[in-house]
Amino acid sequence: MNGDPQLLIAAVATGAAAFALNLVVMPLILLIAHSRGWYDRNDHRKIHTEDTPRLGGAGIFVAFVVLALVGSQILGSAGNHSLTMQLMPVFGGLTIVFLMGLIDDFYDLPALLKLLLQISAGGMVTLGSFVVDELVLPFGLPTIRLGLLGYPVTVLWVVGLINAVNFIDGMDGLAGGAAAIAALFTAVIGIVIGQPAVTIAAVALFGSVLGFLIFNFPPAKIFMGDSGSCTLGFLLAVFPLLGGGLAETGFGVVPTVTLLFVPIMDALAAVLRRIRERVPIYKPDREHLHHKLFDLGFSTHQILAIVYGAALLSGLTAISWIVLPSVFRFLLVGGFWVAVLSGFLVLHKVRHSEDSPSGNTSGTL
Repeated sequence: MNGDPQLLIAAVATGAAAFALNLVVMPLILLIAHSRGWYDRNDHRKIHTEDTPRLGGAGIFVAFVVLALVGSQILGSAGNHSLTMQLMPVFGGLTIVFLMGLIDDFYDLPALLKLLLQISAGGMVTLGSFVVDELVLPFGLPTIRLGLLGYPVTVLWVVGLINAVNFIDGMDGLAGGAAAIAALFTAVIGIVIGQPAVTIAAVALFGSVLGFLIFNFPPAKIFMGDSGSCTLGFLLAVFPLLGGGLAETGFGVVPTVTLLFVPIMDALAAVLRRIRERVPIYKPDREHLHHKLFDLGFSTHQILAIVYGAALLSGLTAISWIVLPSVFRFLLVGGFWVAVLSGFLVLHKVRHSEDSPSGNTSGTL
């Protein structure tokens, strides 16, 4: 596995196997869910109206874990015999967030308990030395070595991404498609910077989610539920750290944030909105990106096209940071960040103008 061709072949095989496995697992989950009446709970925030199972996250989890373990064994046989053991903290943290989400899909867990479990999962990741150890800032600013601060920063990063993906999981195919695109570009970056573990893990997730999307693309036969969105958020947060930390992997904070910039901005907007409205940060609302686009008259497929397009641009921009000279990458990444920020602001202004004359500001960022 020392050369790119071998890594590429292993990546394609892993992704295809994960896809095939979930194509087998998902119908079994559907059969069980329908026989037991395990359906998603409808409320005012949901765009769908039909009774739909929400256990798709179980298929994603199973397919990913099986193929990630197989892939780590293959990499181990190529020279890193301890790789599987090194990844045990990641699998441990993943199991915590998956089970938390799965239980929450049946019973509404208290927000504080979910936060504590997410923090414990992030803390477990740091036990494997998978840490945000430095912040390589854009535009010529000095690199910040975090030292011991890297541990709480890593936990905050993991918890933030778990919730960011959970926030955008409100429409058929939305969170799954965006996560699949992010995973695919993560794998490409892993190949470019020579990180086999990152590559294999990312394609395992890509294949798993792709198998799920066969059943989740509108009109969805199954939803991923919190077990799926928490799994996706956790893994997308951890992937750039799998080589030992951002400094060692070569990812850097800028491409890592750029790759997930849209869900990060949506989550940040939600936090600021709830602080402004003086409601608990964990209180759900109907003001996320997909809700706003839907209320403005965009169809489900149009919203998917917008979000998928933004995810593709995110991935291409993240790759540009790694492969292009500094002048060009500063321009591209800076331009992309400004464009996304502008899009959120414009969407806010349009929504604000659609409010009643009384000045209702329920859609404030």
